[in-house]
Amino acid sequence: MNNTDKEIENSIKKLNTNENENENGNEELKSSDTRNKIKLNTKPYKDIKKENFFDNFLISNSNDIIFYGIIVIIVIAVIYLSILSFIIRDFDYPINHPFLFTLETLLMSVGIGGIVFFMAWGRNSINYDTFIKFLVVVLKFGILHILFQFSGIYSYILGTSNKSISKYIMHSNPAFY
Repeated sequence: MNNTDKEIENSIKKLNTNENENENGNEELKSSDTRNKIKLNTKPYKDIKKENFFDNFLISNSNDIIFYGIIVIIVIAVIYLSILSFIIRDFDYPINHPFLFTLETLLMSVGIGGIVFFMAWGRNSINYDTFIKFLVVVLKFGILHILFQFSGIYSYILGTSNKSISKYIMHSNPAFY
């Protein structure tokens, strides 16, 4: 415990026991008056607890930390899926069924984006921001759907193509022959 903490504890004890004297040094103050009349010669509490800065930072900025954490995860996922899409290039389904692939992409993006409108309608807050949020969600899920297809994830999950990542690694690596 440092000197500042001791000063605070002593001041609190004096406040609670009514042993403080005013500026003349001869009158006792009641505890209710003490809070208004006596100034502690210490720094504000937030400056005293520097060792808990990390804990205070996490608590006071938790919304920002979560928001930017999600943004970082999404960016990493898009980069990862883009690399897989470039390596695997699973174009079989989009080339063989262009109408169905387009319909899937629209349903995945506009359908999920429609939830934004449903939520705004339920809260009576449809405005310009609602349209912006709708467009962001539509773009995000449309791009993710296309990247999932081109990276071979859908083909691997559904078992419809030979271009999954595990088969690509096994056939391109001489150690598996």
